This record gives sequence, C-alpha cells and structure tokens, in this order.
Amino acid sequence: MMAILMGLLSALCWGGTDFLAGSAARKIGVYKSLFFSQIFGLLLLSIIVLCSYKPVSASVASLSICIAASLCNLAAMVFLLKALSIGKAAVVAPIASLYGAITTLLSLFSGNSFLP
Repeated sequence: MMAILMGLLSALCWGGTDFLAGSAARKIGVYKSLFFSQIFGLLLLSIIVLCSYKPVSASVASLSICIAASLCNLAAMVFLLKALSIGKAAVVAPIASLYGAITTLLSLFSGNSFLP
C-alpha cells in the first residue's frame, strides 16, 4: 500500500513540476525560467551542503564526470522547457524521465549493488 501511495505521490509531483515549468517557460521564456530554477536549486543545495559538510577528496576524473553530467543535464532541461513551452511535452517528457532508469541500469552494469 505504501509503495502505491509513494508512486502516486511521485507521479503527482512530476506532473505538477512539468505543468508549472511549462507555464513559467511560456510566461517568462525558456532561458529565464531555467536560470531561476537553477539558481533556486543552487541556493538550496548550498544550504544543504553547508549544514552537513563532510570533506571529500575528489579526483580529476570524478570532477570531469560531474561537469559532463551537469552540462548534459543543463542541455536536457533547455530542451524539456522548450518542449513544455510549445506544447510538445507528450514527446519529450517521457524521454527526459528515463534518466532514472538509465542511471539504475548503468549502476547495475558497473557492478554497484543496491543492497547494504
């Protein structure tokens, strides 16, 4: 029962986010809405990192992977917001939502386990 409730809550949140992002992109433009959403995310993550800071050592390879993933995410968000602003969300939203499945498959293929 709890899994069904969490699935429905997740679908409601994703759908609500797509609706709000599409209306914001139509009203103020794709790049402005993307800028404001990214700034909000940066501020929220900065607060979380400052409250729970634990020093980590990062290699150049891991930092370059993080930068590449960030650039891909930014490009995907631009395309998603553009599609949401012109009404093509029925095509783009399912594709953009596949990132969870893709990262899970990549994690499984690389040998990571989900079990503690």
